[in-house]
Amino acid sequence: MKNNSTYKFFLSCALAAASLTTATAQNDSAIIKKDITIEKEYTPSIKDAGKINDLPSIKEPVLKPTEVKYSDYSVALDPEYKVRQLDAARLKIPENNQDKKGFLRLGFGNYLGTLGDLVLPIIQKPKYGLDLNVNHKGIFDGHDGNQHHKSDASINFDRFFKEGKLFVNGGYSYRGFNYYGENKLFKDTLYSIENGTMKGKDFFYGNMGIHTWSAAAGYKSYPDNDLVNSLSASIAYDGFMPNEGLTQHQINTNIAYKRSVTSDNWGVGFNMQNYIFGDKNLDQTYSKEEGFTLVNFNPYYQFMRDRWDLRLGVNLNISTSGRAFAPTPDVKGTVTIVRNTLFFYAGLEGDYNTNSMSDMVDMCHYINLNEKVKSTWTPLDLKAGFKIKILYNLLTDLSIEYRMIKDQYFLVSDSANNAALGKVATNVFTPIYTDANVFTANFRTTYDYNNILNFLLSAKYHKWYADLEKDDMKAYNMPNFEFNFATMLKMGKHMAADLGLYIATGREALRVDGTTRKLSPIYDLNLGFYYNYNSKLSLFLKLNNILHRHYEQWYCYEVNGINGLVGLTYSF
Repeated sequence: MKNNSTYKFFLSCALAAASLTTATAQNDSAIIKKDITIEKEYTPSIKDAGKINDLPSIKEPVLKPTEVKYSDYSVALDPEYKVRQLDAARLKIPENNQDKKGFLRLGFGNYLGTLGDLVLPIIQKPKYGLDLNVNHKGIFDGHDGNQHHKSDASINFDRFFKEGKLFVNGGYSYRGFNYYGENKLFKDTLYSIENGTMKGKDFFYGNMGIHTWSAAAGYKSYPDNDLVNSLSASIAYDGFMPNEGLTQHQINTNIAYKRSVTSDNWGVGFNMQNYIFGDKNLDQTYSKEEGFTLVNFNPYYQFMRDRWDLRLGVNLNISTSGRAFAPTPDVKGTVTIVRNTLFFYAGLEGDYNTNSMSDMVDMCHYINLNEKVKSTWTPLDLKAGFKIKILYNLLTDLSIEYRMIKDQYFLVSDSANNAALGKVATNVFTPIYTDANVFTANFRTTYDYNNILNFLLSAKYHKWYADLEKDDMKAYNMPNFEFNFATMLKMGKHMAADLGLYIATGREALRVDGTTRKLSPIYDLNLGFYYNYNSKLSLFLKLNNILHRHYEQWYCYEVNGINGLVGLTYSF
């Protein structure tokens, strides 16, 4: 897919102007997640995440394993997906705090790029709050005519109690894009098929629109004074309907209970996912997917000591489709070797991922939406590493990870059968499956100097093993080396600049004829400039893909060349 740097750029700018943002890296391949708390007399911040998941912090390192995934580069917009939901624009209402304001962000760029975000507190009371969140980003005239836009709106209600918080929210989103990837047929030429002729363009997908709905309700308790009990429960619905493809309805029920016992604690989690599929817009050549239920039960006990902690648990996954029983370990711990300086962590974990339609579109929206990707079971995920903090504001993380995966998928070009031509490549991607093992070595260091200069430097090496060779396959579209550098410099109270460089090499694509082609390395350089005009208004300029490289993020989908976005952020 052409992961257009302009898209990366849009979210970059959006995140750049995000006010009082706190980046969180729950896992290194995830979306950049930020929340905004807008206080009275708030001055729009010029912090920007650039291409990093979390801004370098001078705080004590959290003594728990860092999630190590095969791909942790976090560009402002992950290359696999051009337009992501912007968590940075979501207002997080603090309990009993009425000093909140609205937030507006607008941006415009080349390739007819647009960006807009609005956070509007509707009701602000000590015990409850209601706010509206509207986001838009899009490109309408990209390289090779690629177009992609996404707009969403949500409304969120919170009711605060002495013991906890009740929340209710709902939202709607629409994403539109075109399949602009190069195909191997002439669009207006007639080709022979079994029952007549067909134009080349009829073998390929055109414009696509995807509607999604969401609703959730739940309760989360605050820990009591003795930190003895904690309870949370929620139920959420997500609807997914493309113009062509499977309709998916997902209901997720979650309950978690935790109880402290002196310095230790124990807990149990319950999660149930229900999937229902519809065939209203399904291509007639595909069969409707059968619905299924997945239940996860996670009991654990955690020992908490002065210089070490250890969590002993298990995930019991039971499914009515695919693997009926797929247990995984949940064991992890940390040891302080030198207090405040050297820490060792290790984990023996696993995962069972249902690969929902919405998750797959977030990862690659050029995937064939007429069939659901199989669930992926990781029975073993072994990781270990050291966190080293020689200086108070310099943290280095060295780690290795080895994963065994069942039904690992790799996305390859889909094909259509033609009587005269045999198989021809279409412009969508379909998964192929195999069992696989992958080894990852990771280096990561962050530094912060008085919140004036900070940087992140990371490198990852990935090696795939085992059944890939047996099945005569490769880790298609997966890089074997990744490098990421990001830095930000504040210049006085009003100005700041950032720079980011991402490199990925070793990716290969599978052709329809069974041969492979090595994709060009990714060299993606980005710059950002930010200026606070006053306590309410800030301006930003972002330049992406400065090297003007039209690399393929997916086979036959090139990214845009150099692109830019200018905009403003206003609080009210």
